[in-house]
Amino acid sequence: MKPKTILVVEDEAKIRILLRDFFEREGFKVLESPNGRHALETFEKLKGEIEVNFPYTKLNNL
Repeated sequence: MKPKTILVVEDEAKIRILLRDFFEREGFKVLESPNGRHALETFEKLKGEIEVNFPYTKLNNL
């Protein structure tokens, strides 16, 4: 079975790495974005591939 893809958006690298490691251990394919603008670009580019989304209302660079 193909792993579900999650996009982690976090400006603090240490937290982003922690989240990435956690979700990879749970079997997800993890993409990372350091800010909201990059996340939107990634989401648009990979439309249909990202299957898990946890909305966060205060993203930088939006």
